[in-house]
Amino acid sequence: MSRFWLVFGLVFLLFVAGFTAASWLKSSSGEGVWFFVVLSALPSFYYLVKSAGLRRSVLILFSLSAFSFFVEGFGVVSGFPYGFFSYTDKMGGLVFGLVPWTVPFAWIPLVLASATLAGLFFRNAFFFLAASAVFLVLMNLMIDPAASSVGLWVWSNPGAYYGVPASNFAGWFAAGTVGSTMYYLLSKGNLPGKHQIAPAKLMFSALLMLAFWTGITVSLMLAFPAFLGFLMVGLILRVFYQHRSRGSAV
Repeated sequence: MSRFWLVFGLVFLLFVAGFTAASWLKSSSGEGVWFFVVLSALPSFYYLVKSAGLRRSVLILFSLSAFSFFVEGFGVVSGFPYGFFSYTDKMGGLVFGLVPWTVPFAWIPLVLASATLAGLFFRNAFFFLAASAVFLVLMNLMIDPAASSVGLWVWSNPGAYYGVPASNFAGWFAAGTVGSTMYYLLSKGNLPGKHQIAPAKLMFSALLMLAFWTGITVSLMLAFPAFLGFLMVGLILRVFYQHRSRGSAV
């Protein structure tokens, strides 16, 4: 069996897991959610080290972790750039009572995936950064309605998009642009889609996360987020399929 079909099978299993876990997540205190968040992030961290080297990868991961804590914590306190919200402890204990300690594990794989997808389409740095931010917004248009529906965080002023305010996505575009710029600069300007031997590998963690959350959106009957979930999972799987001949899907 080819590696691609093993990946496809894992994606299907995570979709089913998300579908069946949705009601439990919504009604429980979320025991073990932190374990899934951390575990699903590790493949992309590993492949980042393989592609960029240990020292540069540590610098990238440390910098993006610091930024994710800052922008999420500042958002909780000030309402900027996402709008006013507060985290529950379902993703893990809150650092300084503001942000779960698992935030970098959830945040960085999405940045790596969005940057990798953008790098597949654009060589120009400006278009690369803009596209990376757009891909990140698309991912969060799918994830955020489901995550707030199951109680990972609570909006002070819910919006029209499945309870999520529009400011959240403007904030993700801004934060995604900064995060992608940091990644681009710390990678010495190497566009991941063009300069990595196997760009699919850097998206592996995001693929796992997106498959799981797509299952949740279907279970909660969030129609448009579910559509976006299938779209993003399908797009990443297409990249995996295109790289199967090199033995580089996983």
